[in-house]
Amino acid sequence: MDRIKKIFQSISIANFVNYYDTFDKYKDSKSNQEIIEEFKRKGEDWTDKSCTSRAQKGKKIFNEDLQLDALRYIINSANKVPQEIRQKAQELYSSNQTFDLDPNVFSSNAEPYTIDKLLLDAELRMVEKQKLISQEEKKALVKIRLGQSYYRNELIDLWGSCSVTGCKNTSVLIASHIKAYRDCKEQEHFDKFNGLLLSPCYDKLFDLYLISFAETGEIMVSETLSDEDLNALKISRTDKLIKIFPENQKYLEYHRTEFIKNQENE
Repeated sequence: MDRIKKIFQSISIANFVNYYDTFDKYKDSKSNQEIIEEFKRKGEDWTDKSCTSRAQKGKKIFNEDLQLDALRYIINSANKVPQEIRQKAQELYSSNQTFDLDPNVFSSNAEPYTIDKLLLDAELRMVEKQKLISQEEKKALVKIRLGQSYYRNELIDLWGSCSVTGCKNTSVLIASHIKAYRDCKEQEHFDKFNGLLLSPCYDKLFDLYLISFAETGEIMVSETLSDEDLNALKISRTDKLIKIFPENQKYLEYHRTEFIKNQENE
């Protein structure tokens, strides 16, 4: 959510919500004029510079496909956002999905992470139900959503670095399910012990079941990967998870089973 917070330093949450449809409509326009004219029609008395800045930031949220994450952030901000703005954000979020939000979820004493899990889970379920996109595209969308959620922050707190290399630059690390989201039981979707924090190459190979990890953490490498491949990817056959939690084991066992099936089918 850091990206969302940074953008909202330049455009207020109320501005984003009130002009949501306008930003969406003109997100691909090279000019900001249509949005600025809408500001003027609504009686905003901002300076020309301020109008341009708000128009650019509003479009940026849509161009980076962050609009749903921005709405989730607003809905979670119980004590920081006026009730009417949160209510409108809830309505906008619902209109982007094929489900309605239960207003009882958004009580003032609700835990932000609980709300985020409920919203994100509903959103990811919709991704999984899509019939017009490939499984690879679904996986990519799931990763994008997870990477912008509280779940990723939980993995950062748990691992502190890449689960294999120890790289501490978390901005380049990916929240990776051990047991794939589509295969999870409900309580497993956001179990932090069902996640690894991986650098991009490890994440991709792990997703494709080209690597896995033994019970003691040693890397398992597909026979389809040559030494030349591994050298090019900077991956070693002696790699090992930097630590293992007992709660990881059932998920790692599941992944190993899928890894072995994948090798048998090669």
